[in-house]
Amino acid sequence: MLIVLLAFTRAFRLPWRSLAAGLVLGFGVNSSVEMAATVLMSTIGSRGYIAMDLVRMAGFHVCVLVWMIYIFRPEKSAQVVGQGLPRVDLEFWNEELQRLVE
Repeated sequence: MLIVLLAFTRAFRLPWRSLAAGLVLGFGVNSSVEMAATVLMSTIGSRGYIAMDLVRMAGFHVCVLVWMIYIFRPEKSAQVVGQGLPRVDLEFWNEELQRLVE
């Protein structure tokens, strides 16, 4: 699950320092711990319930810690290279949008 979530951040070209990547990383850690704890719980049985509950709780706390780090760390804004679209292109797109709306 964690690998799939991290692959999606790569596919959507999200930078690692962005808040979205931090949220994905937190959810990935939490879901990985939950799946591992569920498998271990089915193997061990009811006698390991307290230990698995502590593992799940620790995983959730790691998830929240990752979120807090990404929330309070300043995000670098993307720098615009060049001057954007030429005025002629913007006018053309505006005219086509007006034609589509009508």
